[in-house]
Amino acid sequence: MTDTGLIVAAILTFFGTLATGGWTFLIARMSKMQKLGQATHDLVNSDMGVALLVNVLACERLFRLTGEAADAEALEKARQLLDQHQARQKVADNR
Repeated sequence: MTDTGLIVAAILTFFGTLATGGWTFLIARMSKMQKLGQATHDLVNSDMGVALLVNVLACERLFRLTGEAADAEALEKARQLLDQHQARQKVADNR
């Protein structure tokens, strides 16, 4: 069989497989990939929330120690970032 014949045979086999249940396999595979992607996204969002909370706690402690205006501003910004993240996360969780 020539190279062209092999290619044609491979293409026909591929489409034949799709017609006889290959679609089911591909759909199941895509579903698994979507679930994995969502789980990864959820994990990253969770880690981001933890990091932002730790940042708020560190800024609170620093502000209590120094009482400086710059530290108060940093604390306020840290709280805003955490609040924004939690609001976005709440919307995402409700989808």
